[in-house]
Amino acid sequence: DVHTFTPKYHKLAEAERNWINSQKNN
Repeated sequence: DVHTFTPKYHKLAEAERNWINSQKNN
């Protein structure tokens, strides 16, 4: 179901961006 998948994917992408940013800072 697209409507349930999309928010999960968006949260995942946001978390991945935050993780990458934290890796760059170290």
